Amino acid sequence: MPVAPLSAAQLDELVAPVALYPDIVLDSLLPATTAPQDVAAAAQYGRGQTAPTEGAPLAAPEGVDWEPSVTALLQFPKSSSG
Repeated sequence: MPVAPLSAAQLDELVAPVALYPDIVLDSLLPATTAPQDVAAAAQYGRGQTAPTEGAPLAAPEGVDWEPSVTALLQFPKSSSG
């Protein structure tokens, strides 16, 4: 079934939430979307953790088998904390 192309306004609405993120964040964020259960677990973990200093990266808990791109998001605490 053919799909109609998006209008410019629809495309803007689709990409606006991520358009201003730095490329280094998107490099991990986009692949991480293939593992939503890991993203949810990392967000829950991040909300319960305190970084050693404000804005410092979080370390993944030992023994988790998250998608590597999800683990990489922990270096950006505001992106992985939900």
